[in-house]
Amino acid sequence: MPHSSQAARLVPVVVGLFLLLSACSATPDLSSVPGSGSTTGRSGFALAPATGFASSTAFARESTCEGSGDLSPGLDFVGVPADTAALALTMVDTDAPGGRVHWIQLLPGDAVGIKQHVLAPGARELTNDFGEATYDGPCPPAGPPHHYVLSLVALATPFTATAGADPRAVVAAIRSAATATASLTVTYAKG
Repeated sequence: MPHSSQAARLVPVVVGLFLLLSACSATPDLSSVPGSGSTTGRSGFALAPATGFASSTAFARESTCEGSGDLSPGLDFVGVPADTAALALTMVDTDAPGGRVHWIQLLPGDAVGIKQHVLAPGARELTNDFGEATYDGPCPPAGPPHHYVLSLVALATPFTATAGADPRAVVAAIRSAATATASLTVTYAKG
């Protein structure tokens, strides 16, 4: 078994190989994600709504395509494990076929939350399923509400992804590298 420093150097290589293999195979299905309030790996680790929500389980119009600015929501990170080197925040519409990636943001491991529509120092966004490296809010077709799973993932090493990597493969790679995960499910229906 490799020493911890050797293992830490292997994580980016393993993640890179996962992304390469994912790009060569079928697109990962992200429609099945742990539900609201779920955590894996560490107790007390949670993702809590701050701003941009009508309630703890529904987006406010301002955080959607129907709002004036499609503003990314503010979120609080609770109980981030002390040994976290980096965090990844993702948002997936689990009602879209195969799951649609609306947001991928990488953050420093000591982040305690994000403010509404502000990219925190040291954070960066990766390309989503809309071809943009930004937040694209809920915009479901008319009908029943769609479920959007926001996941905060604690990582042992910083996450790297190649430019233009398939967003679903990136989310799958982030999940596979997680040491702990906290999820929050929020709905939205066009009104």
